[in-house]
Amino acid sequence: MKSITLLQKYVFAIILLYATLASSQVGIGTTTPSGGALLDLTSADKGFLVPRVNITNLSTIAPVTGGSTVGLLVWNTNTGTGVGYHYWSGSAWTPLTGSSSGNHWDLAGNAITSSDFLGTTNGFDLNIRTNNTNRMRVQSNGQVTVGFGAASANTGDQFSSVGTYGVAGYSGSTGSGVYGQNISSGNGVYGLNSSSGNGVYGYNNSTGDAIRAEHDGSGDGVNSVNYGNGTGLYAENYYFTNYAIHAVDGIASVYADNSAFGYDGVVALTDDSISNAVWGTNDNTSGTAILGGKNGVSVYTGVGSGVAGSGDNLGIYGYAGLGARNNGNLGNSAGAFTLDTDSNPSTNGTNNGTRASASIAGFDNLSPNGSLSAADSYFGGYFAGGNHNNGTPSYAYAGIKYNTNNNGTTGTNYKIIGNGTNSTIVKDANNTPRILFSPEAPEILFEDYGVGNLVNGKAEIVLDPILTHAIYVDKNHPLKVFIQLEGDCNGVYVTSKSATGFTVIELQNGQSNVPFSWHIVANRADDIENGEITSKHVGLRFPVGPGPLKEVKATSRRKDDNLNKAVDVSSRKKRIKPGNKENIEEQQTEKSAEELEKITKKVTL
Repeated sequence: MKSITLLQKYVFAIILLYATLASSQVGIGTTTPSGGALLDLTSADKGFLVPRVNITNLSTIAPVTGGSTVGLLVWNTNTGTGVGYHYWSGSAWTPLTGSSSGNHWDLAGNAITSSDFLGTTNGFDLNIRTNNTNRMRVQSNGQVTVGFGAASANTGDQFSSVGTYGVAGYSGSTGSGVYGQNISSGNGVYGLNSSSGNGVYGYNNSTGDAIRAEHDGSGDGVNSVNYGNGTGLYAENYYFTNYAIHAVDGIASVYADNSAFGYDGVVALTDDSISNAVWGTNDNTSGTAILGGKNGVSVYTGVGSGVAGSGDNLGIYGYAGLGARNNGNLGNSAGAFTLDTDSNPSTNGTNNGTRASASIAGFDNLSPNGSLSAADSYFGGYFAGGNHNNGTPSYAYAGIKYNTNNNGTTGTNYKIIGNGTNSTIVKDANNTPRILFSPEAPEILFEDYGVGNLVNGKAEIVLDPILTHAIYVDKNHPLKVFIQLEGDCNGVYVTSKSATGFTVIELQNGQSNVPFSWHIVANRADDIENGEITSKHVGLRFPVGPGPLKEVKATSRRKDDNLNKAVDVSSRKKRIKPGNKENIEEQQTEKSAEELEKITKKVTL
């Protein structure tokens, strides 16, 4: 075998190096370096290790010596200036992340200075995404939107959020879940809804307030305006001892103003049997609990009242919708009034009970013992005075349809009926009022008076045709005629009596010519319309009359009462609590004296 000398080896290496340098490529670990690489390091189990230096100041080339060539690459071991690959840019060490200050965003967080920021330096929005979908956008104009996707926020909004709960604020201490402030003419918090939801919704399940508004200037604590067909301010309460709206103020606790034609300033609603849509109380005995008026003027007394109403046409209007003739509607009326003796409705029916009462536009069974089913009656007014428990008070019905049928068209009409004496008052010579009493009769009678004159012993008297139409005369209900002679004759008798008149004849065929006075009494005819008797008069003699109206049952609520009343709210709709979206089951609750501390007396009819 031919041996290779050392010289031959050197020559071969030089030739190989020359060929490699000629092609400007160096391969280590490979004989075929990449054509686009000046140096190609290839290894299956080794890496490339650059020099490791401790850079304490990124703006100087130190600790590297011997030159400051741009592009020089090292690994910085200093944690203060940023561990990692750095290259020399010509004026500073720059991390491979692209910032000379090292302000790349680490997953574990960054240590920054007061001049550092996260954002953009041009006019584009800053978008934050999850699952490659926009979740939050800081727009170039300064607006911040959450949940809008690719859409932009409404012009003028500083912060906009879209979702089932656009903004959910929570406070576990004495602070506020959501706080809004405006020091100019705008709004601290503005809520808007264009569908069936809520512009602003507040929820609280403890002793605090869902939404609380306070104001110590000249404006409004809560100012609600509605321009559509919805509600300016809507409040709803499902807890027995609480309020939908609880307002305390020096002048007006709740003020509502509506300028839309045909709509209301305040609308209140309740849906259980013992609550009240509107409950007004006044702790001062000379104050007024509820005051109503028109044209900016309300009239009230200085001695105090529960309700005071005034108007140009009607001061107070009462309406009762259930007046059909059935047992379930007995006792209904458009208005009821009671004068008590001790401000305690629970004692009614005792000696300390009612002394006077009134009912307007009512329906009831007015039989004295309640057994006469035909005594169902409608009346315009009922008025009573005296002790309603011991003895019978003086009472009278006005405008009553007594013993009526289902349609309220039959029975007997009475303009005034009661147990008192019909009377009037006149003044004497000293201007003192004096009482005159009216005669009464066991039947319904009309009477008339007149004068006549015997001519040759005979006179024909014709009654007024209006009276003729209003009376009823037959053999069982004859015309009663009374004659008072005013001259000398043989005497007279009356014959040919009818509803149209009668004849006066002198006794013993006398031929006298003397004057006389006459007085007639006749039964009132029935009122008949379209063939139906609408008011029965004929044949009534000592009919059974109406007894006193049953006293309206009343209850009271006071701030010092310990009422143990439970309310079944199981049938009410459930609310969804913001945040956890769980259905909240409302429970039966009991009132206590502490819960009713701010409640003043309320009387429910």
